[in-house]
Amino acid sequence: MRTLTVDRTTSLGRLALRGIDMAEVVTRPLHHRGFMKLARWCGQLAPRGQRCTVDLAPDARFIVETVDPYWNRLVSERFEYEEGMGFALRHLSDIDYTFIDAGANFGYWSVLVSSRRYGSKPTVAIEPVTETFRALEENRRINGDRFATLQRAVAEESGMPVVIQYPRTVVGARAGASCVGEGGSAQDLETETVECVSLDAVLEEFVKPNRPVIVKLDVEGLEVPALRGSRRLSERDWLVIYEDHGNDPTCATSEFVLGLDVSVFFVTERADVHAIRSLDDVQRFKPRTNCGYNFFAASRGSVFERRLAAATSLGA
Repeated sequence: MRTLTVDRTTSLGRLALRGIDMAEVVTRPLHHRGFMKLARWCGQLAPRGQRCTVDLAPDARFIVETVDPYWNRLVSERFEYEEGMGFALRHLSDIDYTFIDAGANFGYWSVLVSSRRYGSKPTVAIEPVTETFRALEENRRINGDRFATLQRAVAEESGMPVVIQYPRTVVGARAGASCVGEGGSAQDLETETVECVSLDAVLEEFVKPNRPVIVKLDVEGLEVPALRGSRRLSERDWLVIYEDHGNDPTCATSEFVLGLDVSVFFVTERADVHAIRSLDDVQRFKPRTNCGYNFFAASRGSVFERRLAAATSLGA
């Protein structure tokens, strides 16, 4: 297991952590299919409220609840969350850029990108859901307050209210949160209203003019409006990392992105970089309908485009 600091330690709590670690071993040959389900079962053995502080790197610490199967998998040092993104961001770590973590959740990528291993980048983490934002704030504090945080929903324009909904039964990460507009909700869902902020407003407040920027955009279904509303991105070199979910056969976000003046790439778990030229290419890299897949859209002529194109296995 990774180096952990565990509170409320009990025999069952230790057994839960060992079980999660073994679940990674069992599911690794299956590309971790079923790992989250096993991690959920194991996590339920732990005492209520048990939390772990996971050392992701010498200067990168991350707090998770043992019962939370989305993040408790990090107790296994062999498990790397979103491996392709990790490779890409390490590959770009020598570039002087600012990182915008839009839809930060507990702040995993904010913690890492602001760490020495990823180049200690200036970082702003944006998360709309109040309970999740509290966890994000705690992860900011235990890492020396080295990145900024903002409780907003990233959208096309700043200032308007938007309703975020998520299942009542979810424990820990609200990774399934979604935007439902200005009102309304299905039954058995929690809702809260938050204020929106545009990418341009974030750039104006947190990023110096002409400075390259990487935006990780995972914003409750508002990815396309967020990009459509931005004018200031074009004033600098930029890279947007966005999710195209396997359950969307139309690849709507990628269809919009491919219509921009960008080069799009996909990075596999084995660190192979592929150029994406069509929606057929997008579909090829989305084999599972229950998973989200990260794609990398780099502005034409940017340092990010040159670096990823040089690494691609298909050519630029």
